[in-house]
Amino acid sequence: MPAAMRLLEGALREGGGRAHLARGLAKKAGKTDAKVAAAPKLTVPQAGANSATVVGISFIKGGEDPPILPHGEYPAWLWTLANEQALYPEVRKRFESGVKMSKEEMKKFLTMRRRAEIKERNAELAK
Repeated sequence: MPAAMRLLEGALREGGGRAHLARGLAKKAGKTDAKVAAAPKLTVPQAGANSATVVGISFIKGGEDPPILPHGEYPAWLWTLANEQALYPEVRKRFESGVKMSKEEMKKFLTMRRRAEIKERNAELAK
């Protein structure tokens, strides 16, 4: 039997060396897997039976679910979050064609252009 094999068998018998380290890590991974399996499953928030609260959205342990408010009690900006945002190529085409843009649209375009330039520069540096 080669000397390397004898050393490896000795390390395995004594519980030392790299083999022992790998076995120890494998045991820890098994424990972690058990914790993940035992973790509660996340659910999508849904309207309650009386539709006055949203069930499953409370982030405080033992806390009550928040009530559903009338639309008028939410801030106006909340309803703009669902609107589709224009992509940079579309806005760039509008800018290059000379279409009149509002101050907010121009600010958004300049921000998009800066981000695109930074991404291009970073891609070149990564090469």
